[in-house]
Amino acid sequence: MSNFYDDEYTKQNQNNQNNYQYGNLNANAQYYSTPPRNDRSIKTVRTVLIICIILVSFFLGMLANSFTRTKTSILDTVLQDVEKHSIYYDKETWDAIVDEMIVNAATSMLQTIDNYGFLLSPAQMYETLFPTVKTQPTYGISFLDTSIGYYIRHISYGSGAYKSGLMVGDVVVLINRTGYNAVDLRTASPTAISDILSGDIDTSVQFIVIRGLDTIMMDSGSPNVLEVSVTKISYEDNFVDYYFGQNKTDITDTDILNKLQLGALDGTDIGYIKLNSFDKIGTKIGDDYKITTSSYDQFKTAMTLFKTQYSGSGKLILDLTANPGGDIEQAQQIASFLIYDFSQANRKEYLVTTLKGQNDVVQGVYETQSVFSQYFDETAAATKAQIVVLTDKNSASASELLLGCMLDYNTCTHVGSTTYGKGIAQTCYPLNYTGKFMHTDFQGKTKLLTYNYGIYYTVAKYYTPNGNNIHGIGYTPSLQNIVDTRDRTALILRAKTVLAA
Repeated sequence: MSNFYDDEYTKQNQNNQNNYQYGNLNANAQYYSTPPRNDRSIKTVRTVLIICIILVSFFLGMLANSFTRTKTSILDTVLQDVEKHSIYYDKETWDAIVDEMIVNAATSMLQTIDNYGFLLSPAQMYETLFPTVKTQPTYGISFLDTSIGYYIRHISYGSGAYKSGLMVGDVVVLINRTGYNAVDLRTASPTAISDILSGDIDTSVQFIVIRGLDTIMMDSGSPNVLEVSVTKISYEDNFVDYYFGQNKTDITDTDILNKLQLGALDGTDIGYIKLNSFDKIGTKIGDDYKITTSSYDQFKTAMTLFKTQYSGSGKLILDLTANPGGDIEQAQQIASFLIYDFSQANRKEYLVTTLKGQNDVVQGVYETQSVFSQYFDETAAATKAQIVVLTDKNSASASELLLGCMLDYNTCTHVGSTTYGKGIAQTCYPLNYTGKFMHTDFQGKTKLLTYNYGIYYTVAKYYTPNGNNIHGIGYTPSLQNIVDTRDRTALILRAKTVLAA
Protein backbone atom coordinates (compact mmCIF):
# COMPACT_ATOMS: atom_id res chain seq x y z
CA MET A 1 0.00 0.00 0.00
CA SER A 2 0.97 1.97 -1.36
CA ASN A 3 -3.26 3.41 -1.51
CA PHE A 4 -5.59 7.58 -0.15
CA TYR A 5 -5.13 8.00 -1.29
CA ASP A 6 -3.29 8.52 -2.94
CA ASP A 7 -2.44 7.96 -1.49
CA GLU A 8 -1.24 7.32 -2.63
CA TYR A 9 -0.44 4.14 -2.48
CA THR A 10 5.92 4.41 -1.38
CA LYS A 11 8.88 2.23 -0.19
CA GLN A 12 10.72 2.65 3.13
CA ASN A 13 14.50 3.14 3.20
CA GLN A 14 16.28 1.22 5.90
CA ASN A 15 18.92 3.12 7.87
CA ASN A 16 22.44 1.80 7.47
CA GLN A 17 24.14 0.95 10.70
CA ASN A 18 27.49 2.67 11.05
CA ASN A 19 30.34 0.55 12.28
CA TYR A 20 32.80 2.43 14.45
CA GLN A 21 36.27 1.14 15.20
CA TYR A 22 37.84 2.26 18.40
CA GLY A 23 41.61 2.68 18.43
CA ASN A 24 43.64 1.53 21.45
CA LEU A 25 45.10 4.17 23.74
CA ASN A 26 48.86 4.42 23.78
CA ALA A 27 49.96 2.38 26.80
CA ASN A 28 53.21 4.38 27.09
CA ALA A 29 51.56 7.80 27.28
CA GLN A 30 52.76 9.99 30.18
CA TYR A 31 50.53 12.47 32.06
CA TYR A 32 52.10 15.15 34.26
CA SER A 33 49.16 17.49 34.95
CA THR A 34 49.02 16.66 38.71
CA PRO A 35 51.42 15.23 41.24
CA PRO A 36 51.14 11.48 41.79
CA ARG A 37 48.98 10.22 44.66
CA ASN A 38 49.03 7.00 46.58
CA ASP A 39 46.90 4.08 45.30
CA ARG A 40 44.42 4.12 48.24
CA SER A 41 43.59 7.79 47.70
CA ILE A 42 43.05 7.23 43.97
CA LYS A 43 40.75 4.23 44.59
CA THR A 44 38.68 6.18 47.13
CA VAL A 45 38.19 9.10 44.76
CA ARG A 46 37.23 6.77 41.92
CA THR A 47 34.71 4.95 44.10
CA VAL A 48 33.06 8.19 45.22
CA LEU A 49 32.89 9.47 41.65
CA ILE A 50 31.31 6.24 40.41
CA ILE A 51 28.68 6.33 43.17
CA CYS A 52 27.90 9.99 42.38
CA ILE A 53 27.55 9.23 38.68
CA ILE A 54 25.21 6.30 39.38
CA LEU A 55 23.03 8.40 41.73
CA VAL A 56 22.84 11.33 39.30
CA SER A 57 22.00 9.02 36.40
CA PHE A 58 19.31 7.31 38.48
CA PHE A 59 17.59 10.55 39.47
CA LEU A 60 17.84 12.00 35.96
CA GLY A 61 16.32 8.80 34.59
CA MET A 62 13.51 8.94 37.15
CA LEU A 63 12.86 12.58 36.26
CA ALA A 64 12.80 11.88 32.51
CA ASN A 65 10.59 8.84 33.06
CA SER A 66 8.12 10.88 35.10
CA PHE A 67 7.75 13.34 32.22
CA THR A 68 7.32 10.46 29.74
CA ARG A 69 4.78 8.69 31.93
CA THR A 70 2.79 11.89 32.30
CA LYS A 71 2.54 12.14 28.51
CA THR A 72 2.12 8.56 27.38
CA SER A 73 0.67 6.54 30.24
CA ILE A 74 -2.65 8.41 30.09
CA LEU A 75 -3.93 5.87 27.55
CA ASP A 76 -2.95 2.97 29.81
CA THR A 77 -4.81 4.60 32.69
CA VAL A 78 -7.90 5.11 30.53
CA LEU A 79 -7.91 1.45 29.45
CA GLN A 80 -7.44 0.24 33.03
CA ASP A 81 -10.25 2.42 34.38
CA VAL A 82 -12.63 1.41 31.57
CA GLU A 83 -11.86 -2.24 32.19
CA LYS A 84 -12.61 -1.84 35.92
CA HIS A 85 -15.71 0.36 35.83
CA SER A 86 -17.33 0.66 32.38
CA ILE A 87 -20.72 -1.00 31.91
CA TYR A 88 -19.63 -1.76 28.33
CA TYR A 89 -16.72 -3.94 29.41
CA ASP A 90 -17.02 -7.42 27.92
CA LYS A 91 -14.35 -9.92 28.92
CA GLU A 92 -14.85 -12.12 25.86
CA THR A 93 -14.35 -9.32 23.33
CA TRP A 94 -12.07 -7.05 25.36
CA ASP A 95 -8.83 -7.81 23.50
CA ALA A 96 -10.40 -6.95 20.13
CA ILE A 97 -11.97 -3.81 21.59
CA VAL A 98 -8.63 -2.67 23.02
CA ASP A 99 -7.01 -3.12 19.61
CA GLU A 100 -9.72 -0.99 18.04
CA MET A 101 -9.44 1.68 20.76
CA ILE A 102 -5.68 1.91 20.24
CA VAL A 103 -6.11 2.37 16.47
CA ASN A 104 -8.75 5.06 17.00
CA ALA A 105 -6.69 6.86 19.65
CA ALA A 106 -3.51 6.91 17.61
CA THR A 107 -5.40 7.97 14.47
CA SER A 108 -6.95 10.89 16.36
CA MET A 109 -3.50 11.83 17.63
CA LEU A 110 -2.04 11.81 14.10
CA GLN A 111 -4.95 13.77 12.67
CA THR A 112 -4.35 16.58 15.14
CA ILE A 113 -1.76 17.80 12.64
CA ASP A 114 -2.25 15.54 9.61
CA ASN A 115 -5.67 14.97 8.01
CA TYR A 116 -4.20 12.01 6.11
CA GLY A 117 -2.63 10.34 9.16
CA PHE A 118 -3.84 6.94 10.36
CA LEU A 119 -2.67 4.14 12.58
CA LEU A 120 -3.01 1.01 10.47
CA SER A 121 -4.10 -2.21 12.15
CA PRO A 122 -2.00 -5.31 11.38
CA ALA A 123 -4.59 -6.38 8.78
CA GLN A 124 -4.59 -2.94 7.10
CA MET A 125 -0.80 -2.75 7.16
CA TYR A 126 -0.49 -6.21 5.60
CA GLU A 127 -3.00 -5.44 2.85
CA THR A 128 -1.30 -2.11 2.12
CA LEU A 129 2.15 -3.62 1.71
CA PHE A 130 1.01 -6.82 -0.03
CA PRO A 131 -2.08 -6.06 -2.15
CA THR A 132 -3.34 -9.34 -3.55
CA VAL A 133 -5.96 -10.63 -5.97
CA LYS A 134 -9.37 -10.91 -4.31
CA THR A 135 -11.14 -14.25 -4.67
CA GLN A 136 -14.21 -13.44 -2.58
CA PRO A 137 -17.12 -11.29 -3.85
CA THR A 138 -16.68 -7.67 -2.81
CA TYR A 139 -18.48 -4.37 -3.12
CA GLY A 140 -15.33 -2.87 -4.69
CA ILE A 141 -14.50 -0.47 -1.88
CA SER A 142 -11.31 0.09 0.09
CA PHE A 143 -11.92 1.61 3.53
CA LEU A 144 -9.89 3.24 6.26
CA ASP A 145 -11.40 2.92 9.73
CA THR A 146 -11.60 6.32 11.45
CA SER A 147 -13.24 7.60 14.61
CA ILE A 148 -16.06 9.16 12.58
CA GLY A 149 -16.78 6.21 10.28
CA TYR A 150 -15.29 4.28 7.37
CA TYR A 151 -13.49 6.61 4.98
CA ILE A 152 -13.66 5.44 1.34
CA ARG A 153 -10.13 5.69 -0.03
CA HIS A 154 -10.66 3.78 -3.28
CA ILE A 155 -13.53 2.49 -5.43
CA SER A 156 -12.80 -0.23 -7.96
CA TYR A 157 -13.75 0.72 -11.49
CA GLY A 158 -16.75 -1.29 -12.72
CA SER A 159 -17.72 -2.56 -9.25
CA GLY A 160 -21.09 -2.27 -7.57
CA ALA A 161 -19.76 0.69 -5.61
CA TYR A 162 -18.66 2.39 -8.84
CA LYS A 163 -22.11 1.94 -10.36
CA SER A 164 -23.86 3.08 -7.18
CA GLY A 165 -22.46 6.60 -7.31
CA LEU A 166 -20.34 6.34 -4.16
CA MET A 167 -17.31 8.60 -4.29
CA VAL A 168 -13.79 8.55 -2.90
CA GLY A 169 -13.81 10.73 0.21
CA ASP A 170 -17.30 9.66 1.32
CA VAL A 171 -17.46 8.57 4.96
CA VAL A 172 -19.80 5.66 5.70
CA VAL A 173 -21.34 6.03 9.16
CA LEU A 174 -24.20 3.50 9.09
CA ILE A 175 -25.00 0.27 7.22
CA ASN A 176 -28.51 -1.17 6.77
CA ARG A 177 -29.35 -4.58 5.35
CA THR A 178 -32.59 -6.54 5.21
CA GLY A 179 -32.71 -9.07 8.04
CA TYR A 180 -29.92 -7.41 10.03
CA ASN A 181 -29.79 -4.79 12.75
CA ALA A 182 -28.37 -1.47 11.57
CA VAL A 183 -24.63 -1.14 12.23
CA ASP A 184 -23.16 2.18 13.35
CA LEU A 185 -19.54 2.12 12.14
CA ARG A 186 -18.47 4.58 14.82
CA THR A 187 -19.23 2.14 17.64
CA ALA A 188 -19.75 -1.34 16.12
CA SER A 189 -17.39 -4.25 16.69
CA PRO A 190 -15.33 -5.63 13.78
CA THR A 191 -17.41 -8.83 13.92
CA ALA A 192 -20.70 -6.95 13.50
CA ILE A 193 -19.30 -5.00 10.55
CA SER A 194 -17.95 -8.15 8.90
CA ASP A 195 -21.29 -9.92 9.33
CA ILE A 196 -23.42 -7.21 7.74
CA LEU A 197 -21.01 -6.88 4.78
CA SER A 198 -20.82 -10.65 4.21
CA GLY A 199 -22.64 -12.46 1.41
CA ASP A 200 -22.29 -13.64 -2.16
CA ILE A 201 -22.97 -12.00 -5.51
CA ASP A 202 -26.17 -9.87 -5.60
CA THR A 203 -26.02 -9.10 -1.86
CA SER A 204 -27.17 -5.50 -1.30
CA VAL A 205 -26.64 -3.06 1.55
CA GLN A 206 -27.59 0.57 2.14
CA PHE A 207 -24.84 2.96 3.21
CA ILE A 208 -25.55 6.18 5.07
CA VAL A 209 -22.65 8.39 4.02
CA ILE A 210 -21.38 11.86 4.76
CA ARG A 211 -20.17 13.53 1.57
CA GLY A 212 -18.10 16.69 1.56
CA LEU A 213 -15.90 16.27 4.64
CA ASP A 214 -12.88 16.39 2.35
CA THR A 215 -13.93 19.84 1.12
CA ILE A 216 -14.18 21.02 4.71
CA MET A 217 -10.58 19.89 5.19
CA MET A 218 -9.71 22.16 2.25
CA ASP A 219 -11.68 25.02 3.89
CA SER A 220 -14.51 25.03 1.37
CA GLY A 221 -17.93 23.51 0.84
CA SER A 222 -20.29 21.79 3.26
CA PRO A 223 -21.16 18.12 3.94
CA ASN A 224 -24.28 16.24 2.81
CA VAL A 225 -25.83 13.08 4.27
CA LEU A 226 -26.90 10.56 1.62
CA GLU A 227 -28.29 7.02 1.44
CA VAL A 228 -26.64 4.88 -1.23
CA SER A 229 -27.56 1.29 -2.16
CA VAL A 230 -24.60 -0.93 -3.15
CA THR A 231 -24.72 -4.45 -4.62
CA LYS A 232 -21.99 -7.05 -5.00
CA ILE A 233 -21.52 -7.83 -8.69
CA SER A 234 -18.98 -9.63 -10.85
CA TYR A 235 -16.52 -7.17 -12.37
CA GLU A 236 -13.00 -6.89 -13.70
CA ASP A 237 -10.91 -4.81 -11.29
CA ASN A 238 -8.75 -3.23 -14.00
CA PHE A 239 -6.32 -0.42 -13.31
CA VAL A 240 -6.59 0.58 -16.98
CA ASP A 241 -9.39 0.34 -19.55
CA TYR A 242 -9.26 1.35 -23.21
CA TYR A 243 -11.56 2.10 -26.13
CA PHE A 244 -10.15 2.33 -29.64
CA GLY A 245 -13.48 1.71 -31.40
CA GLN A 246 -16.45 -0.51 -30.61
CA ASN A 247 -14.58 -3.60 -31.77
CA LYS A 248 -11.33 -2.69 -30.01
CA THR A 249 -12.11 -2.27 -26.33
CA ASP A 250 -11.72 -4.21 -23.09
CA ILE A 251 -14.86 -2.61 -21.60
CA THR A 252 -17.44 -5.38 -21.81
CA ASP A 253 -20.07 -3.95 -19.46
CA THR A 254 -22.76 -2.25 -21.56
CA ASP A 255 -23.87 -0.07 -18.64
CA ILE A 256 -20.36 1.33 -18.22
CA LEU A 257 -19.93 1.88 -21.96
CA ASN A 258 -23.19 3.85 -22.00
CA LYS A 259 -22.09 5.79 -18.93
CA LEU A 260 -18.76 6.76 -20.50
CA GLN A 261 -20.38 7.92 -23.80
CA LEU A 262 -17.49 6.74 -26.00
CA GLY A 263 -19.45 6.00 -29.18
CA ALA A 264 -18.70 9.53 -30.39
CA LEU A 265 -15.08 8.43 -30.98
CA ASP A 266 -15.97 5.67 -33.48
CA GLY A 267 -14.50 6.28 -36.92
CA THR A 268 -12.00 8.90 -35.68
CA ASP A 269 -8.26 8.81 -35.03
CA ILE A 270 -8.88 9.45 -31.32
CA GLY A 271 -8.36 6.68 -28.77
CA TYR A 272 -9.46 6.61 -25.14
CA ILE A 273 -7.67 5.24 -22.07
CA LYS A 274 -9.12 5.39 -18.57
CA LEU A 275 -6.48 5.21 -15.87
CA ASN A 276 -8.35 4.24 -12.71
CA SER A 277 -5.51 4.22 -10.17
CA PHE A 278 -1.74 3.94 -9.82
CA ASP A 279 -1.44 0.54 -8.18
CA LYS A 280 0.00 -2.92 -8.35
CA ILE A 281 -1.30 -6.29 -7.23
CA GLY A 282 0.26 -9.67 -6.70
CA THR A 283 0.25 -13.04 -4.99
CA LYS A 284 1.91 -13.93 -1.71
CA ILE A 285 2.89 -17.45 -0.74
CA GLY A 286 4.79 -17.56 2.53
CA ASP A 287 7.39 -14.81 2.44
CA ASP A 288 7.41 -14.68 -1.36
CA TYR A 289 5.41 -11.75 -2.83
CA LYS A 290 5.24 -11.55 -6.61
CA ILE A 291 3.69 -8.69 -8.58
CA THR A 292 1.27 -10.11 -11.14
CA THR A 293 0.04 -6.87 -12.74
CA SER A 294 0.22 -3.12 -12.27
CA SER A 295 -1.10 0.13 -13.68
CA TYR A 296 2.09 0.50 -15.69
CA ASP A 297 1.83 -3.03 -17.14
CA GLN A 298 -1.77 -2.50 -18.21
CA PHE A 299 -1.08 1.01 -19.53
CA LYS A 300 1.82 -0.30 -21.62
CA THR A 301 -0.44 -2.99 -23.11
CA ALA A 302 -3.10 -0.40 -23.95
CA MET A 303 -0.52 1.91 -25.56
CA THR A 304 0.80 -0.95 -27.71
CA LEU A 305 -2.73 -1.53 -29.02
CA PHE A 306 -3.18 2.23 -29.48
CA LYS A 307 -0.06 2.38 -31.63
CA THR A 308 -1.21 -0.56 -33.77
CA GLN A 309 -4.76 0.71 -34.16
CA TYR A 310 -3.78 4.22 -35.27
CA SER A 311 -0.44 3.40 -36.97
CA GLY A 312 1.54 5.69 -34.67
CA SER A 313 -0.39 8.84 -35.55
CA GLY A 314 -3.38 8.57 -33.22
CA LYS A 315 -4.55 11.11 -30.66
CA LEU A 316 -5.43 10.18 -27.10
CA ILE A 317 -7.99 11.07 -24.46
CA LEU A 318 -6.47 10.14 -21.08
CA ASP A 319 -9.25 9.96 -18.49
CA LEU A 320 -8.10 10.61 -14.90
CA THR A 321 -11.54 11.38 -13.50
CA ALA A 322 -12.16 9.79 -10.07
CA ASN A 323 -8.53 8.59 -9.97
CA PRO A 324 -7.41 9.07 -6.34
CA GLY A 325 -3.72 8.50 -7.06
CA GLY A 326 -1.53 5.78 -5.58
CA ASP A 327 2.03 4.62 -6.15
CA ILE A 328 4.38 7.38 -7.33
CA GLU A 329 6.60 4.84 -9.08
CA GLN A 330 3.67 3.76 -11.25
CA ALA A 331 3.08 7.40 -12.24
CA GLN A 332 6.80 7.77 -12.95
CA GLN A 333 6.78 4.81 -15.34
CA ILE A 334 3.54 5.79 -17.09
CA ALA A 335 4.90 9.32 -17.64
CA SER A 336 7.51 7.90 -20.02
CA PHE A 337 4.78 7.46 -22.67
CA LEU A 338 3.37 10.96 -22.25
CA ILE A 339 6.22 13.49 -21.98
CA TYR A 340 8.69 14.79 -24.55
CA ASP A 341 11.18 17.61 -25.00
CA PHE A 342 10.47 19.21 -28.39
CA SER A 343 13.61 21.35 -28.17
CA GLN A 344 15.95 18.47 -27.32
CA ALA A 345 14.83 15.26 -29.01
CA ASN A 346 17.89 13.24 -27.91
CA ARG A 347 17.39 14.03 -24.22
CA LYS A 348 18.06 10.98 -22.03
CA GLU A 349 16.45 11.72 -18.65
CA TYR A 350 13.19 13.52 -17.91
CA LEU A 351 12.34 14.81 -14.45
CA VAL A 352 8.86 13.67 -13.36
CA THR A 353 8.68 14.94 -9.79
CA THR A 354 10.76 15.88 -6.75
CA LEU A 355 9.75 15.04 -3.18
CA LYS A 356 10.76 17.39 -0.37
CA GLY A 357 10.33 16.56 3.31
CA GLN A 358 10.92 18.46 6.53
CA ASN A 359 12.73 21.78 6.03
CA ASP A 360 12.47 21.24 2.24
CA VAL A 361 15.13 18.53 2.30
CA VAL A 362 14.96 16.56 -0.97
CA GLN A 363 13.78 13.02 -0.24
CA GLY A 364 13.46 11.69 -3.76
CA VAL A 365 13.99 12.63 -7.38
CA TYR A 366 11.91 10.66 -9.89
CA GLU A 367 13.08 10.62 -13.49
CA THR A 368 12.26 8.55 -16.58
CA GLN A 369 13.19 8.11 -20.24
CA SER A 370 10.71 9.17 -22.91
CA VAL A 371 9.17 6.77 -25.44
CA PHE A 372 6.64 9.41 -26.58
CA SER A 373 7.88 9.47 -30.19
CA GLN A 374 7.19 5.74 -30.57
CA TYR A 375 3.46 6.26 -30.02
CA PHE A 376 2.69 9.80 -31.18
CA ASP A 377 3.56 12.04 -34.11
CA GLU A 378 6.09 14.30 -32.40
CA THR A 379 6.17 16.72 -35.34
CA ALA A 380 2.43 17.35 -35.03
CA ALA A 381 2.69 17.41 -31.22
CA ALA A 382 5.25 20.25 -31.41
CA THR A 383 2.54 22.65 -32.56
CA LYS A 384 -0.65 21.03 -31.24
CA ALA A 385 -1.11 18.75 -28.23
CA GLN A 386 -2.00 15.20 -29.25
CA ILE A 387 -3.32 14.31 -25.79
CA VAL A 388 -6.29 15.60 -23.80
CA VAL A 389 -6.35 14.83 -20.07
CA LEU A 390 -9.78 14.68 -18.39
CA THR A 391 -10.08 15.41 -14.66
CA ASP A 392 -12.70 16.06 -12.02
CA LYS A 393 -12.63 17.09 -8.37
CA ASN A 394 -11.66 13.54 -7.33
CA SER A 395 -8.55 13.41 -9.55
CA ALA A 396 -5.92 13.57 -6.85
CA SER A 397 -2.34 13.05 -5.78
CA ALA A 398 -0.47 10.91 -8.34
CA SER A 399 -3.10 11.88 -10.95
CA GLU A 400 -2.23 15.52 -10.39
CA LEU A 401 1.47 14.67 -10.35
CA LEU A 402 1.17 13.10 -13.82
CA LEU A 403 -0.99 15.94 -15.16
CA GLY A 404 1.40 18.58 -13.81
CA CYS A 405 4.36 16.81 -15.39
CA MET A 406 2.61 16.70 -18.79
CA LEU A 407 1.59 20.35 -18.57
CA ASP A 408 5.18 21.37 -17.78
CA TYR A 409 6.41 19.50 -20.87
CA ASN A 410 3.50 20.92 -22.91
CA THR A 411 2.32 17.55 -24.20
CA CYS A 412 -1.37 17.78 -23.23
CA THR A 413 -4.45 19.97 -23.02
CA HIS A 414 -6.44 19.88 -19.79
CA VAL A 415 -10.24 19.48 -20.02
CA GLY A 416 -12.85 18.98 -17.30
CA SER A 417 -12.95 20.54 -13.84
CA THR A 418 -10.49 21.56 -11.13
CA THR A 419 -8.60 18.66 -9.57
CA TYR A 420 -8.62 17.83 -5.86
CA GLY A 421 -5.44 19.68 -4.92
CA LYS A 422 -3.34 17.11 -3.07
CA GLY A 423 0.31 17.94 -3.51
CA ILE A 424 1.64 15.89 -0.62
CA ALA A 425 2.82 12.30 -0.30
CA GLN A 426 2.20 9.74 2.42
CA THR A 427 4.06 6.62 3.40
CA CYS A 428 3.54 3.54 5.57
CA TYR A 429 6.00 2.85 8.37
CA PRO A 430 5.91 -0.39 10.40
CA LEU A 431 5.94 -0.17 14.21
CA ASN A 432 7.49 -2.60 16.66
CA TYR A 433 4.06 -3.70 17.85
CA THR A 434 2.21 -6.68 16.43
CA GLY A 435 -1.30 -8.08 16.43
CA LYS A 436 -3.19 -11.06 15.03
CA PHE A 437 -5.83 -11.16 12.31
CA MET A 438 -7.55 -13.63 10.01
CA HIS A 439 -6.32 -13.38 6.41
CA THR A 440 -7.72 -14.96 3.26
CA ASP A 441 -5.08 -15.41 0.54
CA PHE A 442 -5.49 -15.37 -3.26
CA GLN A 443 -6.24 -19.11 -3.20
CA GLY A 444 -9.16 -18.59 -0.81
CA LYS A 445 -7.35 -20.13 2.16
CA THR A 446 -7.89 -18.43 5.54
CA LYS A 447 -5.40 -18.49 8.40
CA LEU A 448 -4.36 -16.51 11.47
CA LEU A 449 -1.47 -14.13 10.82
CA THR A 450 0.67 -11.97 13.07
CA TYR A 451 1.87 -8.66 11.65
CA ASN A 452 3.01 -5.18 12.63
CA TYR A 453 0.89 -2.15 13.25
CA GLY A 454 1.92 0.76 11.04
CA ILE A 455 1.52 4.50 10.68
CA TYR A 456 0.34 6.11 7.47
CA TYR A 457 1.24 9.76 7.46
CA THR A 458 2.42 12.70 5.38
CA VAL A 459 6.17 12.87 4.85
CA ALA A 460 6.73 15.07 1.79
CA LYS A 461 5.44 17.59 -0.73
CA TYR A 462 5.84 16.83 -4.41
CA TYR A 463 6.92 19.35 -7.01
CA THR A 464 6.51 19.33 -10.79
CA PRO A 465 9.54 19.57 -13.11
CA ASN A 466 9.07 23.37 -13.11
CA GLY A 467 9.01 23.44 -9.30
CA ASN A 468 5.26 23.88 -8.74
CA ASN A 469 3.32 22.46 -5.79
CA ILE A 470 -0.48 22.54 -6.08
CA HIS A 471 -1.52 21.39 -2.59
CA GLY A 472 -4.80 23.02 -1.64
CA ILE A 473 -5.08 24.53 -5.13
CA GLY A 474 -5.29 21.81 -7.78
CA TYR A 475 -5.18 22.28 -11.54
CA THR A 476 -7.95 24.17 -13.32
CA PRO A 477 -8.45 23.96 -17.11
CA SER A 478 -8.52 27.11 -19.19
CA LEU A 479 -11.92 28.78 -19.26
CA GLN A 480 -12.98 27.35 -22.62
CA ASN A 481 -12.09 23.81 -21.47
CA ILE A 482 -14.01 23.81 -18.17
CA VAL A 483 -16.81 21.22 -18.46
CA ASP A 484 -19.25 19.77 -15.93
CA THR A 485 -17.78 16.27 -15.64
CA ARG A 486 -21.16 14.79 -14.72
CA ASP A 487 -22.15 15.42 -18.34
CA ARG A 488 -20.09 12.77 -20.10
CA THR A 489 -21.49 13.66 -23.51
CA ALA A 490 -20.28 17.27 -23.18
CA LEU A 491 -16.95 16.14 -21.71
CA ILE A 492 -16.11 13.74 -24.56
CA LEU A 493 -17.35 16.23 -27.14
CA ARG A 494 -15.07 18.97 -25.81
CA ALA A 495 -12.06 16.62 -25.79
CA LYS A 496 -12.86 15.51 -29.34
CA THR A 497 -13.19 19.13 -30.47
CA VAL A 498 -9.81 20.09 -28.96
CA LEU A 499 -8.02 17.18 -30.63
CA ALA A 500 -9.74 17.64 -33.97
CA ALA A 501 -8.96 21.36 -34.19
